[in-house]
Amino acid sequence: MSSDAEIDAIHVEFRAGLPARVSQMRELLAEVRSGGRPAAIDELRMAAHRLRGACGSFDMYELEGPSRIVEEQCKNDRDYIVISAAIDDLAALIARPR
Repeated sequence: MSSDAEIDAIHVEFRAGLPARVSQMRELLAEVRSGGRPAAIDELRMAAHRLRGACGSFDMYELEGPSRIVEEQCKNDRDYIVISAAIDDLAALIARPR
């Protein structure tokens, strides 16, 4: 069984990794926009999907909305301006003090 300290450490590690996740999403979006690698759109969708799925486990429900927008836009409309704005929203929410 895990102790509260172990759970807290997992949460701290997750939160510490969020800026890197956002950076990866920005890089993938740049690849998509430049036409560099067609698979980048699927990678971006999956990155958003994984983040969205983890939000509840780490009590960061505010990240679900922007993550969902990125995921859905990658599947459907592919409005890069909307995707970029949602990634910016994620970055702002992550940077906000808890």
